[in-house]
Amino acid sequence: MKFISEQTNFDDSKKAQIYDNNGTYVVEYYYENKLIKTVPLPDRSLRYAQDAAENFCNGILNFLSE
Repeated sequence: MKFISEQTNFDDSKKAQIYDNNGTYVVEYYYENKLIKTVPLPDRSLRYAQDAAENFCNGILNFLSE
């Protein structure tokens, strides 16, 4: 996988990293530097992946209760 970008929240407790895996974007979600979820986004754009990363860091997406 090729690293594309990273998004963090204001205190760096949440982080989302975007990768390109042979044309499919993948977002890895971290909380307190621990990987909590990996989500492949087949047939989605880079902008979609960036929005998903930003939404997690801003608290709109919440995987912490899963």
